Amino acid sequence: AKNPADRFTSATGFLAALDPQPGAVLLPVSTAVAPDSPLPPLVDTIDLKPPRLRLSRHARWALAAALLLGVAATAATRWPAWTSGTPGRPPGIEVSTAPAGATVLVNGNEMGRSPLALSLPRGSHSIKVFHEHYAPAELTVEATGERPPVPLHFTLWPLTAVLEIESDPPGATVEIDGQRSGMTPARDLQVPSGTHNVALSRPGFRSWARTVETSPGETLRLTARLQPAGHPAGIADALRARGWVRAGDLVEDGPGVSAPHRITGEPAVYPAPARRMRLQGTVTAEFVVTETGGVADPRIVESAGEVLDEAFLKALREWRYEPAEKNGGKVRVRLRAHQSFGSIPP
Repeated sequence: AKNPADRFTSATGFLAALDPQPGAVLLPVSTAVAPDSPLPPLVDTIDLKPPRLRLSRHARWALAAALLLGVAATAATRWPAWTSGTPGRPPGIEVSTAPAGATVLVNGNEMGRSPLALSLPRGSHSIKVFHEHYAPAELTVEATGERPPVPLHFTLWPLTAVLEIESDPPGATVEIDGQRSGMTPARDLQVPSGTHNVALSRPGFRSWARTVETSPGETLRLTARLQPAGHPAGIADALRARGWVRAGDLVEDGPGVSAPHRITGEPAVYPAPARRMRLQGTVTAEFVVTETGGVADPRIVESAGEVLDEAFLKALREWRYEPAEKNGGKVRVRLRAHQSFGSIPP
């Protein structure tokens, strides 16, 4: 009741109202004493035996609901919610990742799995997240002790790719980078992202070989049509297996390959959101320089969080190179580049 005079002033009165006797009339009980009234006489004895209660089913439900509401109110007072959009969120950081469930380290100490909200003292803190089969991400953030907490989102990049290989006819032996990997049809062959040499062999047929490029998270399907021994169409495959290349082939940077060099392109600009949050970190990306000098298939192999990653990738896509050459032909090669983003004075 809103009016204090209408409320029950004792637990006994409340419990009696839950299970009234037939014909009883229940009235609110007030023990207020008027200023000029004499104090009630003291009793000589006190019965410490609790009254025996008989609660109806509806009364028991009402009592349970009241108790649960009391527990919820106490929990809300002791442990205020820390959720997005709550004005009272304590200062610190909120870490989220795609995919979720990444392990979060703060200054080398494991704090839990994402998504995660953490309160941090003022100063610089190293934040690192890692997830199985994904490239780790790391950056440094400066906690100011002010609200709201700094939101840190990490898009994690897969590290492995999947090969699925078929042959016509089937039953060919599969070798990947010189290691036997089963027979065709081959499914779910996990390989690191990058360049791989795939070779198939079957008695009575010419060997089949390809150099393939895999991207993290990609499923690459290959179909080999094996030619009978002595068939002229197998000559090109034999030459390629011995290192012969055509223009546009993807080759490994090394002896016999003129390395590409950058002719245009600027480093990434320190993005404004990172400046406001005082984020620091180094982003490393892997990409292919095409036979025309462009940048293709850039992907992050060492992350510093979504904000800094996207800034570096945006700049990287604008770079242009003098392409690599092998045996007088322009070829594609895979390179790595990195950029460090440091803090700047406010």
